[in-house]
Amino acid sequence: MELLLGATVVALAIGFVVWPLFRPEPTADEREPETPGVSGIAGRREIYREVLELELDHRIGKLTDEDYRVLSEACLARATDLVAAEERQIEAADRRVEQEIAETRRALRGGAAGAGRATERVER
Repeated sequence: MELLLGATVVALAIGFVVWPLFRPEPTADEREPETPGVSGIAGRREIYREVLELELDHRIGKLTDEDYRVLSEACLARATDLVAAEERQIEAADRRVEQEIAETRRALRGGAAGAGRATERVER
């Protein structure tokens, strides 16, 4: 009994380690968009952490008022760029979705129109 339990645990551990090697590659839809630098939630966290460190350094006196202003403005500019990039990605995704919806509607209307004509022929 103990031998069977031990063998099961070992088999599960090996399966857990080997499973990623046999998984299929993620499709383009499953991958996160690749943008240069840090983006998304990780980028927001990094910028927020930098701002907190700047505030702390300024309060303790490590940074002068001028240095704090310059560095915090740089962080704000990076945050603005990050938000703008995210908005562009969202807008592009929205356009793709709207395009797919329009194509589907055209295809359905084309199919429905063809079906309507066929029904008219049968009725006559």
